Amino acid sequence: MKKIITAFVFCFLCGKCFSQAGEWTWIHGDSAINVGAVWGVQGVPDPANTPRSFYEATPWTDLDGNFWLYDGNLWKYEPLINMWTWMKGNGPLADPGDYGIQGVPAITNRPRPRSLGAASWTDLNGNLWLYGGESSGPYNDLWKYEISTNIWTWMHGSSVVNAPAVYGTQGIPSPFNTPGSRYECAANWVDSNGDLWLFGGFKGGGSYNDLWKYTISTNEWAWMKGADTVNQTGNYGVIGVEDPANVPCARLSYSNLKDAQGNFWIFGGVFWQGPPIQMIYNLNDMWRFNPLTNNFTWMSGSNLADDSGSYEALCAASLNNLPVSRFESRANWVDNCGNFWIYGGAFFFPLDFTYQDLWFFDPVTLEWDLVNGNALTFQNPVYGNLGISNSLNTPGGRMGAIGWRSNCYLYLFGGDLQDFNMNSRHKNDLWKFSIDTTCITTCSTPGLSFCLPVGITGPEQNASCLVFPNPSASILSILFEASSNQLIELRLYNTVGKQIYFSNEEITKGKFEKEINVEKLSGGIYFLQLKTEEGNINRKVMVNH
Repeated sequence: MKKIITAFVFCFLCGKCFSQAGEWTWIHGDSAINVGAVWGVQGVPDPANTPRSFYEATPWTDLDGNFWLYDGNLWKYEPLINMWTWMKGNGPLADPGDYGIQGVPAITNRPRPRSLGAASWTDLNGNLWLYGGESSGPYNDLWKYEISTNIWTWMHGSSVVNAPAVYGTQGIPSPFNTPGSRYECAANWVDSNGDLWLFGGFKGGGSYNDLWKYTISTNEWAWMKGADTVNQTGNYGVIGVEDPANVPCARLSYSNLKDAQGNFWIFGGVFWQGPPIQMIYNLNDMWRFNPLTNNFTWMSGSNLADDSGSYEALCAASLNNLPVSRFESRANWVDNCGNFWIYGGAFFFPLDFTYQDLWFFDPVTLEWDLVNGNALTFQNPVYGNLGISNSLNTPGGRMGAIGWRSNCYLYLFGGDLQDFNMNSRHKNDLWKFSIDTTCITTCSTPGLSFCLPVGITGPEQNASCLVFPNPSASILSILFEASSNQLIELRLYNTVGKQIYFSNEEITKGKFEKEINVEKLSGGIYFLQLKTEEGNINRKVMVNH
């Protein structure tokens, strides 16, 4: 085992000292398989800390751009310092969980350990939500974790396994409704009202194609679409045409994404009918759901099972490109332009053929682009040197990995490598991929840029605006030469687009001067926007403590 105990270095602050565009960098964790956790002190980040090797952990990204993971214990990863923190749980001890009283937060509350595709969401207030999953059986319990208090609350559902679904009337919420116990339903759609959505999944006798909405304010589920029975073949309709009759076939272990317009997307997965007649079909269809119309549209991919896809040259976007049918491609991301990225996964039967390909999909042009990797299966990782990117580096073929995104970087954690003998080889390695904007040039959503958070638009440079000192450890000064009397708005964003500073004032023609105290901000990259009559002026600034 190659245990990694790495100190924090400046390259992880600047984010690109050793990361070349279009290349993978191994940044944390072990190159060995089936490795135990390094716990450290609960609540204290440390370069030696790391979660255990895990297959299908539950991920979140908080509103400050930190990554969270649940593997029976709750972990936080801060990309700016490249450190893990064990936040909650019993560590290496056997843990039966503690439900407490439903709806009542308590410091002793915690979900039972679980895996296999529990659903997860980050709500509009920054709380982390968890539904279902499997351990000694499938669950239907819904949990909320409040970051500021470090407290779990059991919000809905049962504390026992194998709870049945209660559908009620389609479209009508009720306190008695529940999707029932299920797993492999890795949904994380949150709509503009803050409601949580969940699709499909698996339980014993087969897979589902039902769509559910949970309203936080009323603590109620509503069955919105799909069937109330398992193993439905769905209705594809006409590709590209929205229709109330359209619905995807039942599936589990799909990729889930959300575009810049607020539509929900589903890619691939596997149709799995349980015994006594077992049928398993791999999928590579892409679906869009419009929460405003409550309708699905089949947008791309095949409506046939086990499609072999089409691999053309790297960095050649085309309507003819298509990933091979797959499931367990949970490492998927949405960039700042609203484009989709999907890594790896597996093709089931007779073996889980694992993939190492990284794909890009533009939801506007509907073109696929193979960005990294190839169609080869069962490829082992190539680690290279810790913290240094290389064109030969690759996480290898894996299934059940999870992904987060920060600015122009895609992060991938863990999963299972598999091999020809169906041996499980769980991982706890953490990788970073730097998006190559010369390979991917499409930003179809007007006003957005790959490497700037949503809401920051316009040119990167403007000679009439000075920002100094940059980097800054205390006071950041902004100087702008205004051509007329006008209202000036000044904003500062972190790397996930959260506004952390705002001011506005009327100025006369001449110089606009402003100082921002950044002493209390965490070290790292921020984005400053000056909104003027001449247009938006953006600067990438560094806080260096």
